[in-house]
Amino acid sequence: DTKWVAIRHGLSKNGNDHVHIAASLVRTDGTKVNVHNDFKRAQNIARELELKYGLAVTGDRAAGLGTRGVAPGAREAAAARGAAEPDAVKLARMVRAAAATSADEAEFVRRARRSGLLIRPRFARGTDDVVEGYAIALRPSEGQPVVWHGGGELARDLTLQRLRADWPDTIETSQAAVDEWQAAYRGERPVAPGREIHEADPELWKS
Repeated sequence: DTKWVAIRHGLSKNGNDHVHIAASLVRTDGTKVNVHNDFKRAQNIARELELKYGLAVTGDRAAGLGTRGVAPGAREAAAARGAAEPDAVKLARMVRAAAATSADEAEFVRRARRSGLLIRPRFARGTDDVVEGYAIALRPSEGQPVVWHGGGELARDLTLQRLRADWPDTIETSQAAVDEWQAAYRGERPVAPGREIHEADPELWKS
């Protein structure tokens, strides 16, 4: 057994009622608590409690997605600048939309850029044509720094390896992807714009 205490903190700045739990990592018999993989275990327990007590299943577990948790500070920072959601949440949503509507990797790169995102490849060491991953960012306001996020930092299903599982893997599609990654890296225009340029701009549907 370990000693612990739950403290109701009340409403946050965003109006969320919450509690804090402080627990000792040393048991009453003097042994240390095993905290290995504690986040995953906590998520599994949260799922069990949701089912046991008929609670609403939170978004990521309900959808079967691997979205990472968002630190309270990130939510408060977003609220302070009037943003509807933290940058990482918005990025994950936009990246997932670009991936879902793309027929291949090259189109994904173009769609991400077309939606206003900054995206760059992570080349294998010593190469400029073997892409192992990517980093992506929202375009910052004037005078603000660019904040890059790796795909895996946003969500487990948004790593490049996971995204590639849904796209064809041929010599032609691989080369086309490399061409678009290199263009994005150099800040050049897309090499071979495709069907995405023929789709109506969502801004046209706004009243």
